[in-house]
Amino acid sequence: MKSDRSPLFVTMLCVAGLLVAGAGIAYCISWGGRADDKTPPATQPVAQTTVNTDPSDPGVDAVGNTPPGVVTKRSQMILGTIKQVDQLGIVVGLTDGSTRLANLNSRTQIKSPAGGTVGALQEGETVIIHGFESGGLFTADLIIAGRVPAVAN
Repeated sequence: MKSDRSPLFVTMLCVAGLLVAGAGIAYCISWGGRADDKTPPATQPVAQTTVNTDPSDPGVDAVGNTPPGVVTKRSQMILGTIKQVDQLGIVVGLTDGSTRLANLNSRTQIKSPAGGTVGALQEGETVIIHGFESGGLFTADLIIAGRVPAVAN
């Protein structure tokens, strides 16, 4: 029996499922407390320490402190197709026809069936990229790439 579903349709369906699962996990994490929780907040301030060991990274430290003059935004996710890839960044084509550059650093994790390095990523692959925008630059912290095999006849 031949399936009428194209490989692109199946790929997009899988990616949509990943996005829904990711959104559900993010929702559960961000709204972990119950609405009826009447526990008052702690009155003692938490000690703040900086743990960012990369002096060239102008990003946010572990407790949310931002260096003066650096504008930061919350995390973002990009879904698209790799247009260009090198050791410094990935250009991703989005569904609206625009492109977005995702910079890479030593902390960027890559999850792909072909391996966990930048060399495993190929132009034309569908990717989901999670990262943070800081100072006008989007830096990826997780890249998930994969291929859906063609449906056998």
